[in-house]
Amino acid sequence: MVMSASSFSGFPADARILGLDIGSISVDMVLLDGLGTPLYSRYVRHHGQPDKVLCAELEALERTHAGIAAAVTGTGADRVARLLGACAVNEVIAQVAAASFRYPQARSVIDIGGQDSKYIQLEPAGEGDGLRLKDFSVSSMCASGTGSFLDQQATRLGLDIETEFGEAALRSRAPARIAGRCSVFAKSDMIHLQQKGTPVEDIVAGLCHALARSFKANVVGVKALELPVALVGGVAANAGVVKALRSVLHLEEDGLFVPEDFALSGAFGAALFLLGGQGEAVPYKGLAAFREGLRQRTPTKTLVPLRPVSVPPPGCRGSSDGGPKLSAGFMPPLRPSASSLPDGAETHGLPGRPEARIPEGGSPSSAPRVPAASPLAADDDSIRSSLCLPLERRTRVFLGIDIGSISTNIVLMDENREVVAKYYLMTASRPIEAVRTGFRDILERYGELADVQAVGVTGSGRHLIGDLAGADVVVNEITAHATASAFICPEVDTIFEIGGQDSKYVRLEGGLVKDFTMNKACAAGTGSFLEEQAEKLGISIKRDFARLALAAEHPVDCGEQCTVFIDSEVVRHQQRGTPVSDIAGGLAYSIATNYLHRVVEKRPVGDHILFQGGVAFNTAVLAAFERLTGKTITVPPHNEVMGAIGCCLIARRKMLETPGFATGFTGFGVLEKGYRQESFQCNLCANQCDISKILVEGHRPLFYGGRCERYEVRRSSGGEGLRDLFAERERLLMSAYQPKDKAGSRGVIGYPRMLTFHEYYPFFQAFFSELGFSLLLSPSTNAEIVRRGVSGVASAACFPTKVAHGHAAWMKEAVLEGKAGAMLIPSLRETFPTAEAHPYANHCSYIQFIPDLVNEAFKLEASGIRLIRPALHFRMGREQVLRELERTAASLGVSSRAEVRRACDEAYAAQARFREARNVLGREALDALGPDGKAVVLVGKAHNIHDPGTNMNLARILQGMGIQTIPSDLLDLFHSPDVGEAWRNMTLAMGQRTLAAADIIRRDARLNAIYLANFGCVNDSMYPRFFGREMGEKPFLLLEIDEHSAEAGVVTRCEAFLDAVANFDAAREIAPRRTRKIEFDPDGDRVLYLPHAANGMAVWAAALRAHGINAKLLPPPDERSLEWGPPLPRREGMLALHPHDRGHGAPDQGGRRGPGEGRVLHARFVRELPLRPFQHAPADRL
Repeated sequence: MVMSASSFSGFPADARILGLDIGSISVDMVLLDGLGTPLYSRYVRHHGQPDKVLCAELEALERTHAGIAAAVTGTGADRVARLLGACAVNEVIAQVAAASFRYPQARSVIDIGGQDSKYIQLEPAGEGDGLRLKDFSVSSMCASGTGSFLDQQATRLGLDIETEFGEAALRSRAPARIAGRCSVFAKSDMIHLQQKGTPVEDIVAGLCHALARSFKANVVGVKALELPVALVGGVAANAGVVKALRSVLHLEEDGLFVPEDFALSGAFGAALFLLGGQGEAVPYKGLAAFREGLRQRTPTKTLVPLRPVSVPPPGCRGSSDGGPKLSAGFMPPLRPSASSLPDGAETHGLPGRPEARIPEGGSPSSAPRVPAASPLAADDDSIRSSLCLPLERRTRVFLGIDIGSISTNIVLMDENREVVAKYYLMTASRPIEAVRTGFRDILERYGELADVQAVGVTGSGRHLIGDLAGADVVVNEITAHATASAFICPEVDTIFEIGGQDSKYVRLEGGLVKDFTMNKACAAGTGSFLEEQAEKLGISIKRDFARLALAAEHPVDCGEQCTVFIDSEVVRHQQRGTPVSDIAGGLAYSIATNYLHRVVEKRPVGDHILFQGGVAFNTAVLAAFERLTGKTITVPPHNEVMGAIGCCLIARRKMLETPGFATGFTGFGVLEKGYRQESFQCNLCANQCDISKILVEGHRPLFYGGRCERYEVRRSSGGEGLRDLFAERERLLMSAYQPKDKAGSRGVIGYPRMLTFHEYYPFFQAFFSELGFSLLLSPSTNAEIVRRGVSGVASAACFPTKVAHGHAAWMKEAVLEGKAGAMLIPSLRETFPTAEAHPYANHCSYIQFIPDLVNEAFKLEASGIRLIRPALHFRMGREQVLRELERTAASLGVSSRAEVRRACDEAYAAQARFREARNVLGREALDALGPDGKAVVLVGKAHNIHDPGTNMNLARILQGMGIQTIPSDLLDLFHSPDVGEAWRNMTLAMGQRTLAAADIIRRDARLNAIYLANFGCVNDSMYPRFFGREMGEKPFLLLEIDEHSAEAGVVTRCEAFLDAVANFDAAREIAPRRTRKIEFDPDGDRVLYLPHAANGMAVWAAALRAHGINAKLLPPPDERSLEWGPPLPRREGMLALHPHDRGHGAPDQGGRRGPGEGRVLHARFVRELPLRPFQHAPADRL
């Protein structure tokens, strides 16, 4: 590529070369003359309307310049080039051209834009010939490492992205640790940090470092950094990001530079590419032709052929009940029913309602008092709604506070349960300041007239604010919302609650919580996501969104997956010129669909539904819910502050039920005394906890964020006297074998505490000790181990696998330092079956191949480390295990087969002792409960439930709530023959054991279950559903944990679960919901359809036909599969297997069959088919 002034001979000096970069965030424009000299440049954010902005900019340009030749790059390049008459230039090539001419000293370019990012390596093209492309990589669809990610977080924090954000980052002395791989997890980390009082500047700096780490891990990867590096794109304006990139990439000041006009590099590159003769000059049609092309564009609704497919959300009415039709990417127009609208709300969805009365039994008072004027400015964006009634005399009131991730809600309620005042304030990552704003207004308005009798607090920041305000009741959000809902509407049976970052579903019976669930990490079904999208579209969430969405003629299908993928869909529709109203309508559908599919799932939706939370003000979302469910949904009065109302009611009840009650309220002026927030890292142990310290004048210092009691005083409600069965089980694990004197005589072997260690340590300790080796263990999982693992894992994996990498990294250092001579990482292929009915007892693939994964990630053997990795199949019997152990011993220089056999026998004996000791401990725990005691059984993989470093010490959390907690492997899981027979095709040992545990828990009225799972685990994407079927109607709590999980969310779910099961009648006999076996008649006219799960399925279809079964293979998955799949049960990371359409002769949706139609082989069984030896054909079992 020749890029010098002399190379522009193809154009006259007075030529006008227009370069355009149509991005997801902005329209960038430069105009060059024939010598490459800039004449004009513009960078304009388009807020979701790139065509409108481009027309305005071209109109201004064409008034002063003529004879233009144009080149276009960016995500919208092809369409604009066709309509405008321009040369379309690839984005990477444009950046190479810009670097070659404008900053030729660069040897690589980092381009971080609004929606994507790139790393481009350059090299000299030859003497005087500029630069050429050497290599490049681009980001995935996820926007976590882009400007869009920072824009979203700046909005959440209430900071201007172009000035305040970067300045705040530079002020930080201790950047917070925030997830960088996913923007959703980053939000979760932010919420956790803000609710423990972390200074905003530390959060902002943490976000900058998160972006830098994400870019390094996901874009740069293993590529070398060629210096110097030019940083371009809009994000280069952020000084905090520049500093973070230098830190994360280990670059000096001159190693990374920001060139002039960095935000316009793409536009410059497009123009220079054309000017240098690299692109074909296309006759420029101009603005008039562009506008005409937009007018004549094929209507959006005919771009894709319509194929109506019914989409009933689980638990709601389907197509036969008049549900909506999804027609190849478009949804029906939105129209809310008049009866469902919030009182006083127009179709624009503005908040604000005059009524205040909440009488027992129900509806608002018909004659409310007139609200007093608020001194808070009407245009103050820190407060979204307020209601303040006058008090004429000193009045006894109850104070309720709900501190959420987006909003902080405060309510005053009098003795007659009438709302005196309510505040809906923006948290903006400053929960203390938000509460102070509300308290200050109450103090100025009412003074001594508001006599607080009791205080209740809820929300993710309830402990922090509860400590500062002197709360009498600190309650979880589920209970608070349910209490308020049942009070306002006694007949309510279902609550849809959508807040800023969390969404909740609650099922009530007789005013009591019977079931509930909350969203996981994803925020695609919450208010913050909707607000961010409105910001991108350039519309007001309060004034414009609902109005536009309700006016949409053809709401587009934006999907209901991860927020970043929906975000990408929105960008795609913007670049196609889809009207903003249709996008807004599609987003309203996305919120509702995501909530129904990912939160409600298959749970029942009743007939008396209350929709509450801030999002309930949006009448477009309300209309989408009614469309999708086919039911009328009611928005109750004060829907945005229901959590705070529930706190008032609960605090009032506590006062009435407690003799001699005296409130601990510290007063509305407590935060006016002045407070200071600090953060520091505790380095007294390997956890290196990030501690937040809150100093309030006249108040003891408050500390948050620690994993021990060094700084924090743990809140306990009666855990004293409970046995710590997890600690006792750990002692049994470590003492099942006592090493002999000869242990260590032959050397030391390093054994990381990873995965199967938590079950098989006695076996390996005994075996290697008997051979004369001692074992060096890695430390218990701590923050440093987790950090090493997360940064060291070579590909996406579940959290336990990341932690395993951290232990391997620690052990690698130990071996290289001479502390051990080898590293033991066993590959356990199969374990012991739980019942004779189970033909298999496999471990998951990560457990089987973890030696290879860590060896590749850390180059263990390449570093000279001897890696011991026996592949053991315990299910296949002792002789197979012995043969593998003989090979292992021989590799260590032990050749005596008799010695190896004795060591193997001792290993089996130690493992058996450990198992029996566990069962004895479990029987003791159950006996100690007595007939009326209660306990929670923690169910899951051993490396999940027995590693406090990975599960946030969940056993301690539960014990602090006063509940006895029992590990599931203390139960006798090996004597459940009926479970084994019912789930015969359960091939993984983990699944067998969890189902056996479910059978025991379901039968015992004293026991309830908490299932501990992991994001990103394939098995955990399915097994909790099987567990739920074995549990029957008995409720259980599913907790999904990873490195981004915050204790506040876990505590909320546990507290709500304990409240819910207290209302469950466990004394009655509960039947499991097992798969009903149906004998298949090979001579009948039924067809057995096999999903196209893998290429090998055709072989299985042929094998079944050879056995006399009329088996047919469905076509490969296509777009219709995705249209059918979303309503079906699934978990994160898993798409449902489903037949495609009736044209293929497959069953109707939901498994119904028409005449002559067939049966689909169960997905759980199909999943195993391609993996099993052919001789295990299932024909005899069908």
